[in-house]
Amino acid sequence: LASDPAILAKAGKQLGLDPEVVPEAVLRSTVVTRGESITRNYRPEEADNVRDASAKALYGRCFTYIVQKYNELLGPKEKKLQSGEKTIGILDIFGFECFEMNSLEQFLINLANEQLQFFFNNHIFKMELTEYEREGIDGSKVQFQDNQGLLDMILGKPIGVLSYCDEEALFPK
Repeated sequence: LASDPAILAKAGKQLGLDPEVVPEAVLRSTVVTRGESITRNYRPEEADNVRDASAKALYGRCFTYIVQKYNELLGPKEKKLQSGEKTIGILDIFGFECFEMNSLEQFLINLANEQLQFFFNNHIFKMELTEYEREGIDGSKVQFQDNQGLLDMILGKPIGVLSYCDEEALFPK
């Protein structure tokens, strides 16, 4: 789970928890039935699963917090968009989706689809247009949307959305 107990203590401190309860939470399960507490130790693979699930939940909450702050700073003050205002749409396999609340998992699925779309655009459209040019064919009417800017906004370093999540996870306030 952790090679050094100081790692668990540090994680607990960063989360505002009593460092003594962190090992208890990730190494043991306590169930209260009819007023009686039953505690059992997790097997190593179960403890690993608890650790991984906790890390995923923390990263997901960090993501939600950062997106909420982006929305507060950059988004419209009212829920309804006014004429001419813009939004950022992220493509998923079935087209564009608009959720009130999007999870980190859905965001990452959509990001993977955007990367596939970028790959497709580069290999099909850009290569074909290069071929057209070589053959003297007018390809000026062939248009496609280049999503490199969106990928840079999400994946860019040091100022992409995921970089901010990583930074917040490493150095919480």
